[in-house]
Amino acid sequence: MFCLLPGMALAQHNGIVDSLQQLLRQARPDTSRVNLLNDLSWELKFDNPAKARVHLDSALQLARRLHYKKGEATALNFRGVVEDIHGNSDLAVQFFQQALHLRQKLGDRKGVASLFNNIGNVRENQGDYLAALDNYQRSLRICEELKDTTRITSAFYNIAILQETMGNYPEALDYIYQYLEYSESTASEDGIANAWNIIGNIKTETGRHDDALAAYKKSLALYRKLADEWKISTVLNNIANLKDAIAEDAM
Repeated sequence: MFCLLPGMALAQHNGIVDSLQQLLRQARPDTSRVNLLNDLSWELKFDNPAKARVHLDSALQLARRLHYKKGEATALNFRGVVEDIHGNSDLAVQFFQQALHLRQKLGDRKGVASLFNNIGNVRENQGDYLAALDNYQRSLRICEELKDTTRITSAFYNIAILQETMGNYPEALDYIYQYLEYSESTASEDGIANAWNIIGNIKTETGRHDDALAAYKKSLALYRKLADEWKISTVLNNIANLKDAIAEDAM
C-alpha cells in the first residue's frame, strides 16, 4: 500500500484538472459538456473558487438550455459547496435549496437526502441547531427508507455530535450508540474507535468519569492498532483532560 506525499497528491490533482480541461476543449455543447464543467468545478472548489464559479455558471446555462435537470441540480449543489467552503453560508443554502427543489421534482431520493444533509451542515456551522437537526433528521428518514447504510451511519454521527453540542446528552448517546452499532456491523474499526471517543467525551461532560476513561481506552486501543498517530494524540489529550477534571473534583 502506498502513501501519497503532499506533492504527489498535488500532482495527481493537477493531472485530473488538466485532463478535464483537455476533454472540455473537445466537448460538444451537450449533456457531456455539462458533466465535464461540473466535474472540473469540483476539482477547483478549494484552490480556485472564482474559476469554479465561472464553470458552474456555464454548466447551469447549458443545462437549462438543454433541459438537462440532473446536470442543473448538480451544478447548483456544487455551487452551494463552493460558497460554503469559502464562507458564504447564506448563499450556499440558497443554492442547496434550489438543487433540492430540482432533486425532489426528479424523484432523486438519494440526492434529496444528500442536500438535506448539506443544508444541515451549513445551519449547524451557523449555530442554528434546531434547523440543522430538522434537516439531518429529514436526511436520515430518507436514508432509512432507502436502506442506505453508509449514509445512515453518517446521519447518526452528525445528529449525535449536534445533540452533544446542544447539551442533549441522552439523545447524543442514543445516536452515537446507533452509529457504533452500524460501524460494528460493517467492521469499520475507525468508525468504532471514533464512536468510543465521542462516547468518552459525552461521559466526561456528564461527570461519568469511570465510564469515560473506559470508553477512551477502547478508542485508544483501536487507533493504536490502526497506527493513526493523529487520532491517538487526540484521544490521549482527551484522557489527560479527563484526569485533570478528576483531580480537580478530588481537591
